[in-house]
Amino acid sequence: MILRRLTEHVRTQNWLAVALDFLIVVVGVFIGIQVSNENDARAGRQLGESYIERLRHDLNKDKVISTNLAVYYATVLESVETTRRLLRDPEADPYLLVINAYRASEIAYVPKTVATWEQIISSGHLGLIPERVLDSGITDYFAFDDNEGSYEAMATSPYRQRVRMIIPADIQLAMRLGCSDLRDNVGIIRGLVPFDQCNIAIDPQQLSQTAEALRSDGELEMLLNLHFSAVTTHRISFVSGTALAEIAITSLGPQPNP
Repeated sequence: MILRRLTEHVRTQNWLAVALDFLIVVVGVFIGIQVSNENDARAGRQLGESYIERLRHDLNKDKVISTNLAVYYATVLESVETTRRLLRDPEADPYLLVINAYRASEIAYVPKTVATWEQIISSGHLGLIPERVLDSGITDYFAFDDNEGSYEAMATSPYRQRVRMIIPADIQLAMRLGCSDLRDNVGIIRGLVPFDQCNIAIDPQQLSQTAEALRSDGELEMLLNLHFSAVTTHRISFVSGTALAEIAITSLGPQPNP
């Protein structure tokens, strides 16, 4: 429509009308660009806000997991200390020695929740994240997972391998069923069964034989000392992970009211 009018005005040399038509076109294009830019900006803000809330969810989940695993390894350390004491006591209760020796070798690991962060990076949307959040150390938090490396080291711990060679498979199975990991409804480990709530049925003679085999291993206590250091380091990493997640959560700002 506007092009037909502009052509007609040029043909009739109505230059004022030509100027007005041209001005209308320019203003229309300008307004269209502004509206488009505003729509893009609004969409960017909405996407950024969505990322923030998803990050908040992921970090809160990680915080709970790290807290639970720090407690988990505190329980493992209790069994490490108890096992060390019982190995030195020839009159120690075989049940207590065998159960604690096994629990001292327990390990657990849950990877960080990185899906949202990886989407932000891969989509080139880092600019949608406020500077205060980036300055909180969140980039390093998601870039490195120290717990994975220490978990792999503990999975091949000489103590863990030795004690699980000594303890018969049927005792280990009884441990798995009645005195091992506590999991939530989606299978994520949230702790260890409290020792006083363990429910294990093991033949007393087999227990005594297994306890004697543990005491007779001349290297087991030295391996336990090394294992103690690894468990302590692993526990500290989860305590640190909880603190770092909390710092990142705080940087996201208050959670909007529903």
